[in-house]
Amino acid sequence: MDGATKAMVLNQHYQAALFDRVHDAGRVITSLDGKMSLLHQELHDLKEGRNPEAVVAAGTRAVEAQSIAERLLLEFNETNSRRASAEAELEQSRSESASQERQLVDLRERLGDSEGQLRCTRARVHQMETELLDLARSKEALREDLPKRAIEEYKESP
Repeated sequence: MDGATKAMVLNQHYQAALFDRVHDAGRVITSLDGKMSLLHQELHDLKEGRNPEAVVAAGTRAVEAQSIAERLLLEFNETNSRRASAEAELEQSRSESASQERQLVDLRERLGDSEGQLRCTRARVHQMETELLDLARSKEALREDLPKRAIEEYKESP
């Protein structure tokens, strides 16, 4: 099939599809027009009060809708209240957390100070142990030296 014939066939196809859509749209429009006419008539009857069953049904639907709206408003208010309560609880938890973090920082500082004091105390204990060991050695040396001195002093005395 050459290009011109192919274009003509495709063009006819598109035209047929377009006609089908226009026809379908026309039927939809006609259907909607009929529904609109019925709704206009029903609205007119309601305004005129000619159809008491429709008025009662509309009143019933209005009462039901009002009931649903009130229930939804109540649920909304309850949910808002729970949200506000949860936000207050969250704020309190954040405040407590910040307070505990400050306490933790303070305790860490005190722990650091205590560790420093412990190191100083251990150094002093080590120094005192060294001095005690030196004194014990000096005492032993004096114990050994004292009898020798006493003998020397005795020998030197007239």
